[in-house]
Amino acid sequence: MKDDAENKLINSIYDVTIDPQNYQTFIDRWAEQFLDFPNEIIGNDDSPIVEKSKNLSKILESHILTANEILGKVDQLTESIDAFKIMHEQSPLPVFFIAYDRKIEITNKAARELLKINDGLRIDKLNIFINDIEEIETLLDDLAILESDKILTIVRIEENEYNTSQLFAISKKIEVKSAKCFLKFSAICTVWNKAVGKIIQERFGLTNVELEIAHKLVTGKKLAEIADEKNRSIFTVRTQSKSLLKKTKLKDQSELVQLFAILQNFDAKALVSYDDKINQLSQATISQSKHVLLRENGRKLYYEIYGHPAGKPILFLHSLVTGTDLTDKNIQYLHKHKLKLIAPHRASFGYSDPYLLNDLLFQFVEDVKAVLEVEKIKECKIIGHAMGAFYAYYLGAYLPEKIKAIRIISGAVPFTKLLHINQLHKRQRILTYTGKYTPKLLPFLVKGAAMQLKKYGAEDLIDALYGDSEFDHQLVKDPTYRKILVNGFENSFRHGTQSIINDGRCLHGNKWNRLVANCKVPISLYHGKQNKAVPLQQVIDFVDVHNNLELSILEGGQLIFYKYIEQVLTGF
Repeated sequence: MKDDAENKLINSIYDVTIDPQNYQTFIDRWAEQFLDFPNEIIGNDDSPIVEKSKNLSKILESHILTANEILGKVDQLTESIDAFKIMHEQSPLPVFFIAYDRKIEITNKAARELLKINDGLRIDKLNIFINDIEEIETLLDDLAILESDKILTIVRIEENEYNTSQLFAISKKIEVKSAKCFLKFSAICTVWNKAVGKIIQERFGLTNVELEIAHKLVTGKKLAEIADEKNRSIFTVRTQSKSLLKKTKLKDQSELVQLFAILQNFDAKALVSYDDKINQLSQATISQSKHVLLRENGRKLYYEIYGHPAGKPILFLHSLVTGTDLTDKNIQYLHKHKLKLIAPHRASFGYSDPYLLNDLLFQFVEDVKAVLEVEKIKECKIIGHAMGAFYAYYLGAYLPEKIKAIRIISGAVPFTKLLHINQLHKRQRILTYTGKYTPKLLPFLVKGAAMQLKKYGAEDLIDALYGDSEFDHQLVKDPTYRKILVNGFENSFRHGTQSIINDGRCLHGNKWNRLVANCKVPISLYHGKQNKAVPLQQVIDFVDVHNNLELSILEGGQLIFYKYIEQVLTGF
């Protein structure tokens, strides 16, 4: 019987690589490896599980590791044109791709709505200077031998009846599955930065007039426009422009923009908010709540702002499952009570790029400091939602001068007892057991879930995770709340499994007690009785060992923040 069960498990492992829809069958069979003990036998003694994990067949282990490699290759193959579209669709600035045939093959929402650029349009139909068109034609002829992911040139799409002129950086991108090459056109957000301007002026000995010309050119102005604004002749402005380019040893406006962008990326304080530029492009189609900062080496950090623009600032640290989305009623509440909720996407979540260094938490603190600096916030309060609780405690310990209070809602807490794990939903329980007792095998389980979500969406996963809580189960039937969850799941896996792995490391870390002890600000916790993702008893056990935590227990489950925002934010 044991051999028969193992063979069925092995078959289910490879079934996942064939079709991610088979993931649940694998989970059910894998659960038998750890969950076939009666609760009274396990209790808080994990020796039976430890023994079973040690006795796992080496053959079984090798099959899971092999299948994980296969999934990795499958995941690479699915990085197709559709993935290109998904990756760039919600970018706040226009992006489009041109293929060998001179036709636009992929456009994002901003390109379609702001510039009226659609799939199938030929490049000669764009309002681009003839010299730039000729350069693009040359790049397309040489596309096969060009270096990928490097700025090749910068062009400008001229004004038309719909929009103002816009600068675009052109680079080469390769679609993995078909090895098809494209020229990628990415709109450049050119917002002048005084610190970088001073560097350029001092380094190249520019006069104040030449620096002003540089300012105008970098922000996309034409010489004729500059002449009109300054009430000077075009000849005078052209002479000043030539002097500027000669001193900087640059050929044209495009190279000046590139120089500015490079210096800006290397200047840690030169953090650019795209919001003003986006609002210039379209007040109607781009939400004013969406912002992005350029961090080191061009890494993008996204954040959203909800509520009253002049309200009391609150930093919202999101969970993985629900992310940063809010309901209309939530936003109305924030407006009414004059609260300004700032919700950054952690690295590898949503549209924020992964970190470039291994020290994730140090970079997280630096990202938050950057957001607060750009928003001119000297001090604020924090909401830590679900897994955002860990990051809230971390900021409370490492930014004490800026954090004035912390409120944890449906917050995660570390596992200190086996009984805590046993109270989890089945899928969460098996993932936790695997990470704790057979960590080498966890990547396959996480990757399998990611593949299932990519191909079939988050609907089945949502129903599975919230089925045990009547409160949450009823809530997720409502399209308003379900949309938040679907977006949250998709954003969790937008960069693969990295955001899940990042948070998983924090959840099982040993830093929690020290962080909480080092928080010198008031900390209040709000938790639902029916929360199955973080069982209430686990939270009570955590609170009992800390004298600076105050717990309020509500009727409800994991999603109390969205349903009862007026209760969980009372007095905050």
